[in-house]
Amino acid sequence: MAADDHTRWHLNDYVINDYMNLIVERDSSIYAYDTFFYTRLIASGYNGVKKWTKKLNIFSKSKLLINKLGFGHWVLVCVNVPQKQIYYYDSISHFDVYNCLNQICTYLSNEHSHRLGNPLPIEEWDVQVPGNPMQNNNIDCGVFICMFAKHLSLGAAFNFTHAHMWFFRKLMAYELGTNRLIPVDVETTTINVEMWKTR
Repeated sequence: MAADDHTRWHLNDYVINDYMNLIVERDSSIYAYDTFFYTRLIASGYNGVKKWTKKLNIFSKSKLLINKLGFGHWVLVCVNVPQKQIYYYDSISHFDVYNCLNQICTYLSNEHSHRLGNPLPIEEWDVQVPGNPMQNNNIDCGVFICMFAKHLSLGAAFNFTHAHMWFFRKLMAYELGTNRLIPVDVETTTINVEMWKTR
C-alpha cells in the first residue's frame, strides 16, 4: 500500500476524539481521555497530566477509555472501575503491552493518591489482554478501537471481524455526521449489514 493511501485511510486523532465524545455523550458514566493523554503521560509522567482531570474524580466513572498511538498504530485500554479491571485491546500486535499496562497502573495509583488521599490497591485489580478481533492490514486499527470502545460502552460482545471494517467506516461517518451513535444489538451475535447498504 502506498504511503498516501495509508494516510488517507488511517483514522487520525481528531476522528478518534470525536467518536469517543459520541460515546461519552450517550453515557456520561464513561470518561474518554484525549488521544494526546498517553503521549503526554509517557513524556512528562503523572505531573504532566494530573491537571487533565483536575475537576473530575475518575474513580466515580464506570469505564475509562484510553487510546494509545504508537508507531502509527492505535490500541485501546479500557478501565472498568467498578469491576476493578484494566484490559488492553490491540487488533494487530502486543509488542508494548507490558509497558503500556504498567504506565496505566502507575497513573491510576498516583491519581488515586493525589485525588482521594489514599493508595490504590492495584494488586487487587484484574489486568490482562483479553481476546479480540484482529485486523489483516495496516490501516484499520483506528476503526477497530472505535468499535471496541463502542461495544464495551454498550456491554456488547465483539461480534465482528475484519470483514466488517468497510461497513463500520460508513457507519462511523453516518454517526459522526448526525452526532448520534447507532446502537448495536446486544442480544445477537450477528450484524445487520444489509440494513445500512442503502443509507
